[in-house]
Formats: sequence, C-alpha cells, structure tokens
Amino acid sequence: MRLLLPRVQEIGRKAFPPRILGWMLGLLLVATLYYLPGFVAQEDNPQFNNLFNHFSQAYTRSKADLSLSSDWQKGRELIHSFGLPLWYPDEKGGRALLADSSAPLFYPLSLLYYAPLPKGMTLFALVHFWLFGLGLVLLARRLKRLRYLWLGLLLLLLPSGILPLDLMVAWAWLPLGMWLLTSKRWTARWLFAGISGLLFLAVAWNLALVLIGLLVGWSLGCEIALRQAKVGQVVKLAGVLGVMVLLGAGMAGPQLFPRLSYTYGPDRAVNFTPPPSGKLFELRPNQNIQLGKIARPNPSQVEVTLLVPPGSSPFDLVLTERYAGGWSATLFDPTLTHSEKGRESTVSATEEGWRSTQLLPLAEGGEYLVRFRYNPMAFTLGLYAAFLALAGVAMGFVVLAWGRFYYEDEGSHPIRRIAKNSITPLFAQLFGKGLDFGFALFSLRLLGPEGNGRYTIAGTTWLILATLTDFGLETLVTREVARERSFENANRLYWTMLLTRFGLAVLSFPVALLWVGGFSLTGNMAEDTGWAIIVLMVGFLPSSVSSAMTALFRGYEKYEFLAAIQVLTAIIRVPLGLGALLVGWGVVGLAGSAVVVNFITALALASLFRREIFQPHFKGAFDFKLVRTLLLLSYPLVLNSLLNNILFKSDALLLGAMRSDSEVGLYNSAYKFIDALLIIPSAFTLALFPVLASYATTAQAELKRAFVEGVRILLLIGLPISAGTVFVAYDLIGALGGSRFLPGGAICLQILIWFLPFSYINGLTQYVLIALNKQRWITLAFVVTAVTNIGLNLIFIPFFGYFAACVMTIVSELIMLVFFGWPVWKELGHLPFWKISWRPLLASGLMLLGLLGLTVGLGFNHFFLTVPLGGLIYLSLLLLTRTFTPTDLHMIKKIISRH
Repeated sequence: MRLLLPRVQEIGRKAFPPRILGWMLGLLLVATLYYLPGFVAQEDNPQFNNLFNHFSQAYTRSKADLSLSSDWQKGRELIHSFGLPLWYPDEKGGRALLADSSAPLFYPLSLLYYAPLPKGMTLFALVHFWLFGLGLVLLARRLKRLRYLWLGLLLLLLPSGILPLDLMVAWAWLPLGMWLLTSKRWTARWLFAGISGLLFLAVAWNLALVLIGLLVGWSLGCEIALRQAKVGQVVKLAGVLGVMVLLGAGMAGPQLFPRLSYTYGPDRAVNFTPPPSGKLFELRPNQNIQLGKIARPNPSQVEVTLLVPPGSSPFDLVLTERYAGGWSATLFDPTLTHSEKGRESTVSATEEGWRSTQLLPLAEGGEYLVRFRYNPMAFTLGLYAAFLALAGVAMGFVVLAWGRFYYEDEGSHPIRRIAKNSITPLFAQLFGKGLDFGFALFSLRLLGPEGNGRYTIAGTTWLILATLTDFGLETLVTREVARERSFENANRLYWTMLLTRFGLAVLSFPVALLWVGGFSLTGNMAEDTGWAIIVLMVGFLPSSVSSAMTALFRGYEKYEFLAAIQVLTAIIRVPLGLGALLVGWGVVGLAGSAVVVNFITALALASLFRREIFQPHFKGAFDFKLVRTLLLLSYPLVLNSLLNNILFKSDALLLGAMRSDSEVGLYNSAYKFIDALLIIPSAFTLALFPVLASYATTAQAELKRAFVEGVRILLLIGLPISAGTVFVAYDLIGALGGSRFLPGGAICLQILIWFLPFSYINGLTQYVLIALNKQRWITLAFVVTAVTNIGLNLIFIPFFGYFAACVMTIVSELIMLVFFGWPVWKELGHLPFWKISWRPLLASGLMLLGLLGLTVGLGFNHFFLTVPLGGLIYLSLLLLTRTFTPTDLHMIKKIISRH
C-alpha cells in the first residue's frame, strides 16, 4: 500500500494539476452566482431565474419548454412511486411517456432533478453550466495556439444558461467531447462512446446525430490539420469513432430504442377515442361474466378479476385505455399448477383505439385474474443493448489496464500463472454465457420450442462435423507447443495444423450435403434446418484459422488474450443474432450471423497472434510427414471427442427423428443451463492441462496430488449447484423461455442437473488420462458409453420422449466414471475420494433437506430467497466440518502475492 500511494498521487497530479483545480472551483463559484436568483425564487425555472435574465426579463417560455418540463415532471412522479417512466396513466387514456417524449428521462444526471430536492431543476442547470465552462477551459488549455479564441468563447456561458434544458445538456458536453477528441490516447477516444451516449439521451436522436457528426468532423479535421495524418490513418480513426458512436447509441438504448420504435416501428400508438360510458372494462360479446375487483398495482399494469360461469364461450376483454404496442395480457387460473398458472395472450387495438385481448373458453369456470402489462420489446432490447455497450467499453478499459499493469516473469510462482490461465478464461466464458442467456431471453421467445428445436438440430449436426474437422489437433498441438516453445517447432506445428484443418473442412462439405439430403428425403428435417446446416458449414474456413492460433496461444499460456477475444466475439454475436431474428430470417439468419462472427474472430486473433506470439513464416514450415504423425496421434482424441458429442448431443437428433422439433426445443432449453455450468470444469482443466502434462513425465506424485485437489474443488462447486437447481428450475426456465417452455423444460432441468457432479469429475479425469498418454482408455469408455446411451435412447425415447433422454444422460456419466476411474487408479494408486467428498456430500444433502422442508413443508419457494438461503446453509456446514484447510489458505496467498 505504501508503494501504491505515491503512484496514485502522481496520477492524480497529472490528471488534475493545481491550475485545473483552480479553474474548476472558480467556475463552480461563477455557476453558483449565475443561478443564485433561481435558488431564492419561488418557481423552479432556471431558464428564467438566472443572472442573465433576472434583470432583463428577456425570457418567455415556449410551448416546447412547457412540454419538456411537463414530461420531466411526470417522469419524476413515476420514479418517486418506485416505477419506471414507461407509461403515464391519465384521464386521456394514458400515454407512452418514454417513447412519446423528448425529455431526457433516462439521462444519468437527471437524478439531480429526480432527487427529493426543492430546487432540483435549477441544480441540474447549474451542473451543466459548470460542465460547459470546464470543457471550454480544458479545450483552451489543449489548443494552445487558439487559446485566445476559446477564451473568447467563454462569453457563450451567459446566454447558454437560458437554453431549454435538453439543449443545454447537449451544449454542455460538446466542449468536453472536443477536448477528448484532440487527445492521442486511446483511453480518451474510448471515452467518446460515453459522450455519444449522453448526447443520444439528452436530445432527439436526429439532433444528437448532427452534434455527434460535428464532433467526429472536428476530430478528423484536427487529425489532418494538426498532425498531417495520412489517408489510412484518417480512415482508421473514422472507423474507431464510428464504433464509439454505435456503442454510445447502445448505451442510450433504453430510451433511444422505444422512441425509434414508437416513431417508425410496431409500437406506434393508434388514434384514441375516449369511452362514452366511462367504464374501464367491457366484454365483447357480452356474456354472463361478472367483473370483479379492478386494481392498478403500478402505472404500467392493470388487473381485473373475472367471475366466469362454467361452459363459457370465447370472448374479448376490452380495456378502454389507449392502445400502444408493448402491452401484453396474462390469464391466471388458480385451479392450475404452478407451472401453468400464467397463460399469455396478445393485445390488439379495437376500432376505438382501446386495448383488447381474446380469451379462450374457460370450460370449468371460476375466478380468474387478467393482468395487462406494458413492457415494450424495444425497451427490453434497449436494456440489453446498454448492457452490451457498457460491457464492451469496460472490456476495452480492462484490456488497456491489463497490458499496462500485469506482468509475468520467470520468478513468478507457478500457482500465479495457473490462476491467471484459469481465471481469465473462466471470466470470459462466464461473461459469454451471461450474454448468451440474455440472448436466449429473446431468441427462445422469438423462435418458440419448435424453432429452437430446429436450430438445435442444425447446431448439433454442425458440432459433430466440426469435431471431425478439428480432428483433436488443437489439444495435441497445445501439448506439443507447451513442451517445446521454440519458434521453429511452433511455426511448423501452426502451418501444418492450419493446412490440415483446411483440407478436413473441404472434405466435410459433401458429408454435410449427404446428411441434409438424406434427412430431407425422409421428411424428418425441415427445409430451414437444412439450409441452416449448409450456412454453418461455411464457418469452418475461418474456424480453422482461429483453431490453429488458439492452440499456440494456449501452448504459450497466454489465456488472457483468448479471453479478450472471446468476450469481444460474444458482444458482437448477440446483436447480430438478434438482428437476424427480429427481421424475420429465423434459424437460417441465426446461422448466418454465427458465420459472420467466425470471420471477425479469425481477424481479431490474427492481429493479436502477430503481436503476442510471432509472425508466422510459411516457407519450409509445412511438414507433410508431420501431418501423418499428428493424425495418428490425434486419432484417439478425435474419436473421443466425436464419441463424446454423439454421447451427449445425439439425443437431440434422436428426439427430432422419433418425436418432434418441439420436444428438442424443450430439451435444449434445459440444456442451456447445463452448458453454462460446464464452463467451470472446462476452464479449470484447460488451465491445469499444461501442468498435468509436465507432471505426468516428471513427477507422478505431484500429478496425483493435483488431480485429487482438482476433484475436491469441483465437487465443492458441483454438488450444491445440483441440489439447489431442483428448487429453482421452474423460475429459471420460465424466466428464460416463458410459459411455452413450462413445465417440460423445468422438469427436464430438475433431472439433468444431477449429471453435473459426475461430469465435473469425468472432465478432469479425461485430461489426466491424456497427460498420461492413455487416450485409448478414453476411447474405450466413450465407445461403450455411447453404444449404451444410443441403445437405451432408441428404446425409451419413443415412449417417454425427452424425459428418457435426460435420465440416459445421467446413466451415461455413471458408466463413464467407472471406465475413466479404473486406469487412473491403476496408474496413480489409491485415491482418497471418500476423504475429499464426504464433507461436500453432507453439506449438499443437508441443504437439500432444508430447502425441501421450506418448499414442501411450509409451501414457500421464492427464487431470490431460496438461492441465498441455500448458499448460506451450504457454506455454514462447510465451515462447521472444517472443509477449508490451511493449505487452501496458503494457496490463496500465493495466488495474490507476486512471487
């Protein structure tokens, strides 16, 4: 800490020199004096009550100012009532406030106005008046040759204070944006994304584009005039700034997307006629149905209770409020189970511009609750876009900080290197899975069970063929490079693997065409599924390049760069996939977006590869004899990978062939959670593999110790996840895919989750066998398990569908555990599995019983309480049984320390 403090002080002095601090304080004093009349006046109107207008009385409020202030006030009311400013109910039928307003409702500094302050609007104006002056001062300091010109522009401070508040916000950020864009540093240009987002939030999108265009033109002009940049450099800068503008638009997505959709898209309101009767609900046609209690829990939600007699016919329930796209209706039937309680139905517009939803016959009758809710898709997409944009900007700063502060030398402790190689891929995979889950929230709803099933079949087919084209070369080349990192060896392996992958990719195309043609002739494959498979095959070409470079990155243990590329491609993959689905391209468009991402990944990896590994030279590098050697050595690996994919992915193909695409979609909705959870052992074992490979040839005692400790850690993670998921499966599937995936997807997840601990152990054991050069045992285990799995699925899937596929997955892992464990026990001797497993088993079992008593005995099950309560029970029991040893604490200290 003592060493760090001087560095922090030095950075602070460079960022805020005394002269700048003096200007900041002086400008704050000027801004306070300027708005002093506003703080003492009764009316909170900074445009009128300021020093400039206080004596001249020159300001007259326009209709635009009044509308802006009115909308901002409505937004403040909604936020103070603990809601979002989406829909404002009034006597005129309500209004889509966020989408139909020009007020900066989601602008971050609007919190100054939303806060319970007596002069919030005046304080808001004061802060932006100060920001405008500060930007001018900083810009004048940067442009020394033009300092007098910019000091003269300080006179604009006085009239800027009378602008409408949204224009004043945009005006305030312009000098700061110009100041950032005159810097040569990438961090400053990266911050331009934030300036763009603030401008999109402050004013109408078309005016924001004009202001952003002025800033971009200023930057390019400075680059040409002041730095005499060449054409290529200007084009590169323009591309970077274009990306920053897109990120800024993404940050403003929660406000920008609804307004664009309301103006040009499907969420636009229709003409509204006030109801003559004043009734809030009507039934069409009128039936012997009684309207019960009517409630509005929040401004964006209306509920009504219906007392329905038995044998009712279909009818329309009309809510006599203004229609706008984004309203949905849900029917709640208390006689149904938890998983079927909510039935979603669409909301349409009547001739009068009211909201209407059609309800199917309610044969049994009873009391029903209908809930109208306003949550436009454009707003949800905007939130997701903001998350992606902020994640992209944050990732850029993380990469810049990593390159500046992280270092590694020969004196660094091996555990520190292992931790880096484990944590960075784990972070990237967790981040990617988080984005994929957000993507699934939209894709599953847009595709439905049937569409999701079709894309799953296409993806499974692609995965099996991709395994053949990889041929286990990536793992094998990683091992060989880790053993000898000389340039000659690595360059030779790189080119040999790359050209071999290209050849295998070309050979896979006729196989794919035969596969698609054969299934299409039988009628068991939809047309769009076949086209999706063909499109995905194009991605094998860039994937071959990426795979060859990835193998060398791993061999050199530079996992942080792979993690950065993985995060980048995840950020790009989601908007491309969503765009393909939203324009109606379906599974074929989704496949096309995946291919585009493959090309982007290859280009990004190639750029890093030349800088961080070496510049590959083709002359004399390709070794035809090495091709034969690699293929012979990797044959067990590809066979194992192929059998593994057939083992765990063929059930989707069998379900599609013997049942339906919908069942495949339900099964896959549960498997998405399983795939996400499998990244934990994947990242852990890939980082540990180079160490295991070196121990296997030099110190088997150390290999045994590392293996046992790895199994212990994976069990500590896997067992509580399996036990806890049983109680939150309905919430997880419902949140991910909606009611169409319930209850089937939730029950499937409750079954599938129990294969997780066995899979964690098998994943690590498999890499130990590879390190010991026992690939043939892996092959034998996969053959026996795959044959058993396919046979049992062929017997039981026709009768029990995807439930049988779930059970067979667990059975397969148990069989594999036996086959994997035998050669490891023979090679390494007795393994103390009971000693390392009884504590997590006991803690997980007692957690399971505790949650079972809570949900079944007391009838209480709430996701946000069940998860932390289960975690608290589990961790408490681990502490009571003294699971964490001094060795664990010592290892943590080694990871944190530099040596």
